Amino acid sequence: MTKTLFLFGLLCLATPAEGEKALRSPDSNKRNLESNDGSFWSGVPEDSVDGVPGAMMKHTNVVTFGGEVYPRLDAEDYIEEKEMTDLLIQAWQALEDRKWYDPLGSYQMSNMHANAPYDNVINEELGFDIQAYAGVDCDRRSRQGGYCDHNSPLFLVWHRAHTTLFEQRLNQEARAIAEEYPEDVRDTYREAAKALRIPVMDYGSVRVAANGYPSLVGDEMMTLSMNKDGETNVQVRNPLHSFVFPITTGTDVTGLGRPPATANPLVYAKGQRTVRYPLSDDSQATNSSASDATLMAMAQTCVQPLLYELFTKPFTSYDCMGNEFASGCGEGQSEYSLERIHGFGHNSLGGGTFVGYMSGAGTLTQQTPLQAFDPIFFMLHASMDKWMSMWQYLNPDMWIEPALDIFGSFYRDVNQIVDEDTVLTPFWLDNDKKDGEFITPAMIRNHMDLGYTYPVLQGVSSKEELLAKVEELYGNFALDASGCMAVGGIVLNECNTCCQNSVTGCVSEPAEPAPNVCAA
Repeated sequence: MTKTLFLFGLLCLATPAEGEKALRSPDSNKRNLESNDGSFWSGVPEDSVDGVPGAMMKHTNVVTFGGEVYPRLDAEDYIEEKEMTDLLIQAWQALEDRKWYDPLGSYQMSNMHANAPYDNVINEELGFDIQAYAGVDCDRRSRQGGYCDHNSPLFLVWHRAHTTLFEQRLNQEARAIAEEYPEDVRDTYREAAKALRIPVMDYGSVRVAANGYPSLVGDEMMTLSMNKDGETNVQVRNPLHSFVFPITTGTDVTGLGRPPATANPLVYAKGQRTVRYPLSDDSQATNSSASDATLMAMAQTCVQPLLYELFTKPFTSYDCMGNEFASGCGEGQSEYSLERIHGFGHNSLGGGTFVGYMSGAGTLTQQTPLQAFDPIFFMLHASMDKWMSMWQYLNPDMWIEPALDIFGSFYRDVNQIVDEDTVLTPFWLDNDKKDGEFITPAMIRNHMDLGYTYPVLQGVSSKEELLAKVEELYGNFALDASGCMAVGGIVLNECNTCCQNSVTGCVSEPAEPAPNVCAA
């Protein structure tokens, strides 16, 4: 079975280095002094950006620990919390309205996922060399273009840190906005702000299978019950529906549906917005009915059955559960790893096929370099974290063990042994520019230490009780006579392979991958 590799670039992989060892906290974390031209590689320069002194750019991208624990609600339930929804919409918009170079704004927090540098965090031993990691220079090791970890033992924990950083910034904005509300309702909004967490887009749920996108992420406009000025029933643009690019982002490409010319497969011009499941190469094209249909079919035919397998079958290791490219796993384990399920989520939202390159419909929610700009990205990864947390409850003794990470990241070289003490960049423990330290997987093993949990885990006192909830949430799928899943007239042959394709039908053979110029 063909595995879906969620790296949009051409990788030239070297063999493991002799004497390889676990990469741990470096002695120093030098700041990148490269100037920024407003292009795809949008780091913040040391001296100035649009007249803002570099000295003002502190390490404020800090992940904090402790504090009160509140649940991350599913998007369908979130909308019922009126005050919290009012704050969420305004806070999300406030993050989007920040200057593109602000490390605490939406643009930079999204851009760090697959494009670097962010907050000038570089590894001085590797430097800042686009040619070395964008797959362009085949005589050198190639790494993933951003800080994100994919096809790696660190995949789940890196995205846990990333989603938490965004959530904590949302919460800070919400608390500030609550203070601007009229005095007679201010305390109510203060309490809502304290509890505000990122919504969860559970794309394996019964509700998504039945209804498609929740209105919180699917509606272009939202009605606030009250805004911070005290106005009631105010209709506003929904910032959770799409992201408007503040600057042109991306590089020249050969076009959608064809192999990318570089590691950066799309260009979004300033003022353009993200879209989901377009039915043409036009980056502004969108079709909500096609996207809804795909999402509903994917939930029942792929995600629910795979989640059911994930929670009810044993895994050899934590790495086998979370990493599609883990080694030494039992038969079939990589087919229902969380990383594989994560990929189906991106495919169902982006549309089309992704096996080396796209065919048919497709957009940035499928493509690593730009997918994090769509607001739904963080809600999808909140769902991944929900499933990870559930699995951890069922398997409390399994955790990250030393393993080879062949792909590396912007900060970490390829073919390194990683473990629970490997630094997760660029997430700081404090804002000391000189001696700051990064967080590690060991620090965020327990999600509640980060101030959130999930309703499905609240009040659970045994594994049996949680498995009963798994049955209720993800056990509602049907198999046809051949043992494959069928829904809405779509019969899937070789189920998991067909999961990589759109609702228009299955293909007998996967698409040919893009040619690898490094293989010559």
